[in-house]
Amino acid sequence: MSALEALDLGLAALNGVLALVLATVYWRNHRQLRSPFTLGLLLFAAFLLVHNAVIVYESWSMMMVSVGPDPGLLLVDELLQSAASIALLVATMR
Repeated sequence: MSALEALDLGLAALNGVLALVLATVYWRNHRQLRSPFTLGLLLFAAFLLVHNAVIVYESWSMMMVSVGPDPGLLLVDELLQSAASIALLVATMR
């Protein structure tokens, strides 16, 4: 595993943790407010969590078997997702 692939895997794991934090906050909000907006945010965070779990699983289990996607493009994707998740988390926690 190259350093770039390890960074991709680490960022995917970080994004999964950020999505879990968001899902927890949105779950608490939805229990109190019962609005469609909070349910939509909860579903968004849940899908994001599943997406990152699949990326981590696929990267971890298939790293020695086959050639995956371009690590550079995956890094850009993970960095953008990290920035978006952090921005959403900061806005949510205010």
